[in-house]
Parts: sequence; structure tokens; C-alpha cells
Amino acid sequence: MFERCQRVGQDAGLRTVLIGRVPAYIALLRQDGLEAMGALADSLAYYKEAGVPFGIRRLLRDFIPTFAARGRHETVGVIDGAGAPLTIRPKPGAAARALARSQLGDQAYDRAFARGRAMTNEQLEAFIEAELVELLPAS
Repeated sequence: MFERCQRVGQDAGLRTVLIGRVPAYIALLRQDGLEAMGALADSLAYYKEAGVPFGIRRLLRDFIPTFAARGRHETVGVIDGAGAPLTIRPKPGAAARALARSQLGDQAYDRAFARGRAMTNEQLEAFIEAELVELLPAS
């Protein structure tokens, strides 16, 4: 699906940043967490290949509910600190952040948030790649 979206996006003249998001958003809208995580991995690889260092930051906040549903509450805090402030799913994101905060406690959540805020793009990419390795089944 990712290659098809990339071709269609490029044919339509879409910007590289938007092309990298399309498959991930489709998977999120289907509410298939495993497919969404796979699409996030594809988007991360695409952004790295295309040389768009901030691309993953713009996409990650929409994955907060997906990570929270898998019990990755510290990851939610890191993404909350590192991600761009906009989301296509504000209500599920707010609920997931509240859940993560309640599970971790305020101090631990704030530490995770600060950790994400301080990450460089390269550190954030490495962090998300490591999370996806743990969450996705081996191919």
C-alpha cells in the first residue's frame, strides 16, 4: 500500500511530508493497531530515505492512542514531548495521555515528556524504531 500511495502522491504533486503520512493515517482510521504500527515503520523508513528529518515528529502524536492501547505508557509520554502539537485524533489522544499519566504517575510521565522534548530527530527515530521492533512480529 505504501508504494501505491507514494506513486499516487508524487503523481498528484503532493509534498514528500504528506506522502509519508498517508498509509499510516489510513491504517489508523481502520483502527487496526498492528497495521498502523507497520505503516508507522514504513513512514519512518520513507522519511529517512527522503531526507525529511522532522517528518516523524508530525506523524507521531496521532499514534499516542495506539501505543497506549499496547501498554506503552512511557512511550506515550516521550511522544507527547517530542511530537508536533497537531493531531487528527485529539479526543483519543487526550484520553490516551491521561491514561498513561495515571499509569505512570505525574513525575514519571513528566520525565518521559522531558526526555522526548530533548530528543534530536535522530534520537527520536532510533527510539521509535526500537519500540516498533518490540511491538511488531518478526518478518
